Amino acid sequence: MGAVASGVTGAGCCTNRRAPVRCWNPQLSCRLVKIEYSGESFEEVWFFLDTAALDWMPTFPGSSSSASIGPPAEGKLGDQGTQAPPGIIAEVCEPHYTIVFNYGPGPLRPLRLDWRSDGLSFLEGGLRPREEVRFKVFDDPLRASELIGRLKELERRVYDPLSFNSKHFCEYLFDAVEGREEGKSRGTLSTT
Repeated sequence: MGAVASGVTGAGCCTNRRAPVRCWNPQLSCRLVKIEYSGESFEEVWFFLDTAALDWMPTFPGSSSSASIGPPAEGKLGDQGTQAPPGIIAEVCEPHYTIVFNYGPGPLRPLRLDWRSDGLSFLEGGLRPREEVRFKVFDDPLRASELIGRLKELERRVYDPLSFNSKHFCEYLFDAVEGREEGKSRGTLSTT
Protein backbone atom coordinates (compact mmCIF):
# COMPACT_ATOMS: atom_id res chain seq x y z
CA MET A 1 0.00 0.00 0.00
CA GLY A 2 1.30 3.46 -0.89
CA ALA A 3 4.02 2.20 -3.21
CA VAL A 4 4.27 3.70 -6.64
CA ALA A 5 6.06 2.05 -9.52
CA SER A 6 8.54 4.55 -10.84
CA GLY A 7 10.05 2.53 -13.63
CA VAL A 8 13.51 3.23 -12.18
CA THR A 9 15.40 0.23 -10.91
CA GLY A 10 17.59 0.51 -7.86
CA ALA A 11 15.81 3.57 -6.47
CA GLY A 12 14.68 1.94 -3.26
CA CYS A 13 16.35 4.26 -0.80
CA CYS A 14 14.14 6.89 0.79
CA THR A 15 16.76 9.59 0.17
CA ASN A 16 16.25 9.17 -3.57
CA ARG A 17 12.68 10.41 -3.14
CA ARG A 18 13.66 13.80 -1.73
CA ALA A 19 12.78 16.65 -4.05
CA PRO A 20 15.74 18.73 -5.27
CA VAL A 21 16.32 21.90 -3.27
CA ARG A 22 15.88 25.05 -5.37
CA CYS A 23 17.73 28.31 -4.79
CA TRP A 24 14.72 30.26 -3.54
CA ASN A 25 13.47 31.56 -0.20
CA PRO A 26 10.10 33.38 -0.10
CA GLN A 27 10.87 34.99 3.29
CA LEU A 28 14.09 36.43 1.87
CA SER A 29 12.15 37.83 -1.08
CA CYS A 30 9.70 39.51 1.32
CA ARG A 31 12.54 40.95 3.38
CA LEU A 32 14.20 42.37 0.25
CA VAL A 33 10.91 43.95 -0.82
CA LYS A 34 10.67 45.64 2.60
CA ILE A 35 14.23 46.95 2.25
CA GLU A 36 13.36 48.26 -1.24
CA TYR A 37 10.24 50.08 0.01
CA SER A 38 12.14 51.58 2.93
CA GLY A 39 14.45 53.30 0.43
CA GLU A 40 17.56 51.63 1.81
CA SER A 41 20.20 50.16 -0.48
CA PHE A 42 23.24 47.91 -0.25
CA GLU A 43 26.59 49.69 -0.05
CA GLU A 44 29.07 46.81 0.19
CA VAL A 45 29.41 43.05 0.17
CA TRP A 46 31.63 40.49 1.94
CA PHE A 47 32.34 37.00 0.63
CA PHE A 48 34.19 34.60 2.92
CA LEU A 49 34.88 31.03 3.95
CA ASP A 50 32.72 30.36 6.99
CA THR A 51 34.99 28.35 9.25
CA ALA A 52 32.41 28.42 12.05
CA ALA A 53 30.19 26.13 9.99
CA LEU A 54 33.05 23.64 9.79
CA ASP A 55 33.66 23.63 13.55
CA TRP A 56 30.53 21.61 14.19
CA MET A 57 31.33 17.92 14.03
CA PRO A 58 28.36 15.70 14.92
CA THR A 59 28.49 12.40 16.70
CA PHE A 60 26.32 9.54 15.58
CA PRO A 61 24.91 6.87 17.89
CA GLY A 62 26.07 3.36 17.12
CA SER A 63 29.02 4.46 15.03
CA SER A 64 32.42 2.84 15.42
CA SER A 65 35.10 4.64 17.38
CA SER A 66 37.91 3.74 14.98
CA ALA A 67 37.41 6.57 12.46
CA SER A 68 36.74 10.27 12.58
CA ILE A 69 34.97 12.53 10.09
CA GLY A 70 37.15 15.53 10.83
CA PRO A 71 38.97 17.54 13.47
CA PRO A 72 37.06 18.28 16.65
CA ALA A 73 35.98 21.83 17.45
CA GLU A 74 38.09 22.82 20.44
CA GLY A 75 37.88 19.25 21.76
CA LYS A 76 34.15 19.38 22.33
CA LEU A 77 32.21 17.62 19.59
CA GLY A 78 33.63 14.90 17.41
CA ASP A 79 36.54 14.11 19.72
CA GLN A 80 35.15 10.65 20.43
CA GLY A 81 36.36 9.55 16.98
CA THR A 82 32.88 8.73 15.74
CA GLN A 83 32.04 8.09 12.13
CA ALA A 84 29.17 9.61 10.17
CA PRO A 85 26.75 7.50 8.19
CA PRO A 86 27.60 7.33 4.46
CA GLY A 87 26.48 10.44 2.56
CA ILE A 88 26.84 12.74 5.56
CA ILE A 89 30.62 13.08 5.28
CA ALA A 90 30.64 15.25 2.14
CA GLU A 91 27.97 17.54 3.60
CA VAL A 92 29.80 18.10 6.89
CA CYS A 93 33.34 18.39 5.47
CA GLU A 94 32.56 20.52 2.40
CA PRO A 95 33.87 24.08 2.82
CA HIS A 96 31.02 26.51 3.30
CA TYR A 97 31.13 30.04 1.89
CA THR A 98 28.76 32.81 2.76
CA ILE A 99 27.99 36.26 1.39
CA VAL A 100 26.94 39.30 3.40
CA PHE A 101 25.33 42.39 1.86
CA ASN A 102 25.55 45.51 4.08
CA TYR A 103 22.76 48.05 3.76
CA GLY A 104 21.16 51.12 5.20
CA PRO A 105 21.87 54.73 5.89
CA GLY A 106 24.10 55.42 8.86
CA PRO A 107 25.61 52.33 10.44
CA LEU A 108 25.37 49.56 7.87
CA ARG A 109 23.44 46.43 8.77
CA PRO A 110 24.41 42.98 7.46
CA LEU A 111 22.14 40.63 5.52
CA ARG A 112 23.82 37.23 5.33
CA LEU A 113 22.83 34.75 2.60
CA ASP A 114 23.69 31.05 2.92
CA TRP A 115 23.24 28.43 0.19
CA ARG A 116 23.36 24.86 1.51
CA SER A 117 21.99 21.50 0.52
CA ASP A 118 18.86 22.22 2.58
CA GLY A 119 18.14 25.50 0.78
CA LEU A 120 18.72 29.23 0.75
CA SER A 121 18.65 30.97 4.12
CA PHE A 122 19.36 34.45 5.43
CA LEU A 123 20.23 36.10 8.70
CA GLU A 124 20.40 39.75 9.75
CA GLY A 125 22.56 41.55 12.27
CA GLY A 126 25.75 41.17 14.27
CA LEU A 127 27.92 39.42 11.70
CA ARG A 128 31.65 39.80 11.24
CA PRO A 129 33.74 37.47 9.10
CA ARG A 130 36.49 35.64 10.95
CA GLU A 131 39.23 35.07 8.39
CA GLU A 132 39.86 35.54 4.67
CA VAL A 133 37.42 38.02 3.20
CA ARG A 134 36.73 39.40 -0.24
CA PHE A 135 35.27 42.84 0.31
CA LYS A 136 33.71 45.07 -2.33
CA VAL A 137 32.29 48.58 -2.11
CA PHE A 138 29.73 49.13 -4.86
CA ASP A 139 30.29 51.90 -7.41
CA ASP A 140 26.58 52.75 -7.11
CA PRO A 141 24.41 51.54 -4.24
CA LEU A 142 22.69 48.24 -5.06
CA ARG A 143 18.92 48.46 -4.77
CA ALA A 144 17.15 45.52 -3.16
CA SER A 145 15.09 45.09 -6.34
CA GLU A 146 18.34 44.51 -8.27
CA LEU A 147 19.39 41.84 -5.76
CA ILE A 148 15.95 40.24 -6.11
CA GLY A 149 16.56 40.14 -9.88
CA ARG A 150 19.95 38.45 -9.41
CA LEU A 151 18.42 35.88 -7.08
CA LYS A 152 15.58 35.25 -9.55
CA GLU A 153 18.20 34.24 -12.11
CA LEU A 154 19.23 31.46 -9.70
CA GLU A 155 15.76 30.21 -8.70
CA ARG A 156 15.83 27.17 -10.97
CA ARG A 157 19.30 26.12 -9.84
CA VAL A 158 19.56 23.06 -7.62
CA TYR A 159 22.19 22.55 -4.95
CA ASP A 160 25.00 20.30 -6.14
CA PRO A 161 28.26 19.92 -4.18
CA LEU A 162 30.29 19.93 -7.40
CA SER A 163 28.52 22.20 -9.89
CA PHE A 164 26.53 24.69 -7.75
CA ASN A 165 27.57 24.84 -4.12
CA SER A 166 27.94 27.72 -1.65
CA LYS A 167 31.13 29.00 -3.30
CA HIS A 168 29.53 29.12 -6.77
CA PHE A 169 26.48 30.91 -5.32
CA CYS A 170 28.62 33.52 -3.53
CA GLU A 171 30.96 34.10 -6.49
CA TYR A 172 27.99 34.66 -8.79
CA LEU A 173 26.43 37.30 -6.54
CA PHE A 174 29.76 38.92 -5.66
CA ASP A 175 30.80 39.28 -9.31
CA ALA A 176 27.35 40.37 -10.52
CA VAL A 177 27.68 43.96 -9.26
CA GLU A 178 30.38 46.48 -10.21
CA GLY A 179 32.52 47.91 -7.46
CA ARG A 180 36.02 48.20 -6.16
CA GLU A 181 37.40 45.27 -4.28
CA GLU A 182 39.30 46.28 -1.16
CA GLY A 183 41.25 44.60 1.59
CA LYS A 184 44.20 42.26 1.64
CA SER A 185 42.37 39.13 0.46
CA ARG A 186 41.46 40.11 -3.10
CA GLY A 187 40.79 37.45 -5.68
CA THR A 188 40.07 33.84 -4.84
CA LEU A 189 39.61 32.40 -1.39
CA SER A 190 41.41 29.25 -0.36
CA THR A 191 39.59 26.18 0.90
CA THR A 192 42.12 25.26 3.57
